[in-house]
Amino acid sequence: MVLNNKQMAELGLTLFVGVLAFIVAWPYLTPLVFAGVVAYFSYPVFNRLNKKFSSSTISALLICGFFATIIVYLFNNGISFTLNEIWEIYSVVSSKASSLSATTQDIVQFFANNAIVYLSNLAARLPYFVLSGMIFFLSLFYFLKDGRRIVNWAEDALPIPARKKMQVLTNIQQNVDAFVYVTLFIGLIQGIVAGFGFHMFEIGYPLMAALAAGTLSFLPVIGPYALYLTASLILFAAGDTMTAIGLALYGLIIGSILDYTLRPILLSKRAKLHPLIIFLGVFGGISIMGLIGIIIGPIILSIAQAFFKDLALFEK
Repeated sequence: MVLNNKQMAELGLTLFVGVLAFIVAWPYLTPLVFAGVVAYFSYPVFNRLNKKFSSSTISALLICGFFATIIVYLFNNGISFTLNEIWEIYSVVSSKASSLSATTQDIVQFFANNAIVYLSNLAARLPYFVLSGMIFFLSLFYFLKDGRRIVNWAEDALPIPARKKMQVLTNIQQNVDAFVYVTLFIGLIQGIVAGFGFHMFEIGYPLMAALAAGTLSFLPVIGPYALYLTASLILFAAGDTMTAIGLALYGLIIGSILDYTLRPILLSKRAKLHPLIIFLGVFGGISIMGLIGIIIGPIILSIAQAFFKDLALFEK
């Protein structure tokens, strides 16, 4: 089809405005996408509440309030526990400082300094986190309240044939489903592994270790490794070298198997995509877009697969 000058101008203006809109929304793409994912899985509950209260506004506010309560509770208790543990660690290391070798003292000092710098950087970004939280809850509210209209508009606005449109929307749904279910499952397994490991090595706090590992598993690359390495360094500084080495190897080996072997396999089966597409999508998305690339990367490649469905390379 040949476009006339008017159609070319409209297309160019649409692309220009679309790029500008993407640039404006880019800094807060992560809370927007996560709000969409949470809204997607909360929608059945929203429908039930909507039937009960006959008000989409009240139903959306109740769900937002529920998630806000959970976040505030976890944040408050997490800070209290972290501060208490940091003080205990400092007390133990300080009491044994005189018996530690110069090399061990240098290692402890290095990690202490870096921890202070990291916490300072987090404090400096506090306004960004607060604003991101506001955007998350505002987006969650409107995604729930106007979700059906947004989906209908997106379906009508996609300028592609109906068959391809169905493939694209199906792939997006499968990827979101796969991401949430597999991430929760891997988080549960990581938590069980961490709790068992802390109990096996007689370190203590197995339940807290399980909760920390399960939460950290949501973070790419860092994952539960942060827990194992931190605990190992503390044990090493306290003079328990064998336990420190054993815990580090235990966490790194099993954590790597779960993150880099089991996770791509489960994502591949759940999203019905080739494992190579999942692998490239996840790690390519992380390198370009950060945390949110875990979701968006595979979706982009799955959309590409929908357009090149007939190529044998993508056949399962």
